[in-house]
Amino acid sequence: SKGMLVFNHAIPGVRSLWKDVCYNAVNSGVVDGCYADASDQDSHRTENYLNASDRAAFEAGKVITSADITRKFGGEPGKPYPQNATGVLIGKKPDQEGINAIQIEMFEANEEQIQILLEAVARGYLVQAHISVKVGYSVTCGCSCITNELAAFLIGMGKYSYFGYGTWISPDLADVKKRWCPDLFTRPLGKPLGSGTRSNNGVWRRSFSSGTNVTFDANTNKGTIDWTGPPAEVATTARY
Repeated sequence: SKGMLVFNHAIPGVRSLWKDVCYNAVNSGVVDGCYADASDQDSHRTENYLNASDRAAFEAGKVITSADITRKFGGEPGKPYPQNATGVLIGKKPDQEGINAIQIEMFEANEEQIQILLEAVARGYLVQAHISVKVGYSVTCGCSCITNELAAFLIGMGKYSYFGYGTWISPDLADVKKRWCPDLFTRPLGKPLGSGTRSNNGVWRRSFSSGTNVTFDANTNKGTIDWTGPPAEVATTARY
């Protein structure tokens, strides 16, 4: 994309710079980890700009950086995200090398996105599902308009799965705070009683120990969430 900085991770000094920025941010206590956007294979269309040897070094360097950070935080690339991790390096795709966490940054209510979520969960990865900013109503309408996306997420989510939505850059703290949806996020849920199942007619179902039942129709991309009770009155602490 025009205006995007591209770090050449084939250069050891660049890798050190990138890693130090991430480590310092996490050590500050303000954030829990770092998101490596465009870190998956050939995400910069390197085949159009670099010769074969430079391209190979560039791509290999990205993996080295990712793997180093993943290990620094107590994880192992390609292995499940550990409970005692001290941070996280978030990549882009489940089959990406050097990572144990991904963000689905354009998560939408459809079966393709559920399958990506399921693949990452099956690997034991930490997963962030961020509703696509292309879905305009998720930004302009807000909490009352994201039931389909949340249902799709609940069908595939795992132990270290997180759900959110909003613009890439919020203008102020008030905008961030309004992304918290008490009517959805404070409902009783409990542990899943099993994996999501898909019927022959394309309807996914999943139930949770609280009694909550979720369905998602892959034909219409519509979901339903049958909660067992009203939102809980709980205090929440958000980190920005």
